Amino acid sequence: MEYPRCRGLTLRCLPIKINETNAHLYEFGFLNKKVELGVNAGSLNWNPEFTSRLWRYNLHYFDYLRGESRSAKVKQQLIESWVKNNPQGSVPGWEPFTVSLRVVNWISFFITNPIDDVFCKESLYCQVLWLEKNDEKHILANHYFENLKALLFAGCFFKGKIAERWLQRASREILEQIKEQTLDDGGHYERSPQYHCLMLENYLDIYNLASSNKALFDAKFLQAIEVVCVKALDWLNDIIFPDGDIPLLNDSAFGIAPTAEKLNDYASRLFGYEVPQKGEKATIVEKHDSGLYGIKTATDMLVMDCGEIGPGYQPGHTHCDFLSYELMLDGKRLVVDSGVYEYEVGDMRHYARSTKA
Repeated sequence: MEYPRCRGLTLRCLPIKINETNAHLYEFGFLNKKVELGVNAGSLNWNPEFTSRLWRYNLHYFDYLRGESRSAKVKQQLIESWVKNNPQGSVPGWEPFTVSLRVVNWISFFITNPIDDVFCKESLYCQVLWLEKNDEKHILANHYFENLKALLFAGCFFKGKIAERWLQRASREILEQIKEQTLDDGGHYERSPQYHCLMLENYLDIYNLASSNKALFDAKFLQAIEVVCVKALDWLNDIIFPDGDIPLLNDSAFGIAPTAEKLNDYASRLFGYEVPQKGEKATIVEKHDSGLYGIKTATDMLVMDCGEIGPGYQPGHTHCDFLSYELMLDGKRLVVDSGVYEYEVGDMRHYARSTKA
């Protein structure tokens, strides 16, 4: 096993999805719930039973490696603790989606914080080998894309024939999935503004990786990623409200995905993206493929969801919300979609996804 060879990749500049705290080194906050996992890194409770499944997923994603409230030493201790306490096959740590997000976060950390801990890097390598054989083709959509993104990052980070296999497969299939998952109007085909932003973040991260390692990618790959980034950015800037936030249509909530402002800034620094200027007059929102229509000024906006539930083979993030709408007047949201309340099965989850909501 040889590593690393990834050069010049900068960390994501986007906000993390958790609320970190200085109160205790091993206290974590997700989904408005703070939990102390223990006082010793080596024996942390990585699967607290009194938390929701989604809370535990966030714990195992390791997005908090991008936060600044913990030192690099503590972050490395958390990685070592995870390796020690989460044997292969354990859940939720070894579920494919969780592995995918963690792989990218660990690699980003190792690039900017070189360590000699072979134990941790061997674990990372084994996780990618496992992911390769346990991808989520049965789910597809954003889950499978996250699998491919992890293989791409690992293919750049490690050397050798296996790493080359990861890189070649991911490079090929990412382009296929982008074509499959991007509607002609630039929107993501799961038709959730939140997931559109998360996928756009993925596209920008991939552009960041490829442009920092041009010897590993051909020019057509980089060009194709830039094209989809621009289409997705233009779509997002057209449908956001004057306050800069997304409509809460389908599976959407505030504070989960990066904001349009952060994504625009990221793209500007990567390839000079400029937000299209709309002028002072009202503009019409017409996203025929996504099914979003409305009208927008500097302080007012009406947007209506007239799109189908899709994609047909994976409708998990679309709701029964045909003709639902959101309304802002004088900078204040007056009619707001219920969006997504939670992912746990129950009355509120069922309600939020219903036509009634």
